[in-house]
Amino acid sequence: MFELKKIEKTGLVKIIQDKILNRKVISVEGNISTSNFITLQTHNMPNIPFSERYFYIQGFVDAGKSFCFQVAYTLGNKSFKAVYSTLYKIAKKHVENIVHLPLNLPPSKWSIGVIDLYELGLHFGFN
Repeated sequence: MFELKKIEKTGLVKIIQDKILNRKVISVEGNISTSNFITLQTHNMPNIPFSERYFYIQGFVDAGKSFCFQVAYTLGNKSFKAVYSTLYKIAKKHVENIVHLPLNLPPSKWSIGVIDLYELGLHFGFN
């Protein structure tokens, strides 16, 4: 679990108390993902560059709108980025260290996604 006070927030980001989950959550809003984001510090473990294996995201997309988010890592001199979007139809490697992954979200409903950071890291050669 990430400590909320160690998260760097940029743009329209706030920590709120979710009434349904009864937990504090990070709310990231806005139309430009490069202006509204969080930076998480991880702790290296032997052979696993992540101390937190799973990343959970909850989103709501209005009908007719697109949704995009990205998960980016920098570990030592290696970096990679996974970009998830409702605009992508198939998964494909964009360039050597960037992969585009499709999201299939029902419109006008809350959706929760879980990303296995360890498996994603293995895809990019972190093992």
